Amino acid sequence: MIFRAQETRPLTQNELKTWRELGRRRVRRSEQAFLAEGVRLIDESLRADVQPEIVLYQNELAAAAQDLVAQLMSQGVPTRCIPQRQLERIADTETSQGLLARYRMHTVSPAELFTPRARTVVLIDSVIDPGNLGTLIRSAIAFGVSDIAIAGDGAADPFGPKVVRATSGALFRSRIAIDEREEIRNAARTAGYIVVVADLDGFETWPEPDPEHMLLIIGGETAGVNRYWRQSADHIIAVRQTDRIDSLNAAIAGSILMHGRFVRG
Repeated sequence: MIFRAQETRPLTQNELKTWRELGRRRVRRSEQAFLAEGVRLIDESLRADVQPEIVLYQNELAAAAQDLVAQLMSQGVPTRCIPQRQLERIADTETSQGLLARYRMHTVSPAELFTPRARTVVLIDSVIDPGNLGTLIRSAIAFGVSDIAIAGDGAADPFGPKVVRATSGALFRSRIAIDEREEIRNAARTAGYIVVVADLDGFETWPEPDPEHMLLIIGGETAGVNRYWRQSADHIIAVRQTDRIDSLNAAIAGSILMHGRFVRG
């Protein structure tokens, strides 16, 4: 496919404001939309059969970005060439690749996560660091878990720009429910899931026998798992380690446990 840039059409001030406001969590929720930047993320969305609503790009692009815009055009995705200075005002990254896309925010209810086909659902509770949340979502997809719940006060937004980047495109392959702890617990219990909590003070390395359906709960970086989940747990497990460090961060510990579930298959 041959890339031919469209005529540059600057955004109006109202259009520019609308795009920039998607950097705010409240606006993303009300608009049910979020942004992804760069070749890799947009390409990964297409590989996951998720098409953007519209793509903005600047006139001068690297070859890989040109090829991607040509592909998007051939698939009928709306595209618009805008001035570089405007694109940089919307972009969250310091060094933009010159293109960004708007996507619909697709979330599901907790009841939709807990189905017979889902062997494991991961709940990420009160993880506030966007990098850690993004890494956990990426690890979940790597280890066969596409059903993810998010809960807890101050939890990072899975559709925020830093989280989207940290997932490296795995977000487009996930099903996410954002809800209150009680709603998630009730849905899990109704579906017959075993609740397994990861905690530094856990006294098991793994529940025996290995549950057919598991809700694996990973807590925040500072306080760990909320007391609500400790009281609701069927099993409390921990990653065994030496005493040379106090603890692993949430992303590392959670990834190890998801791998453990994966290899038990």
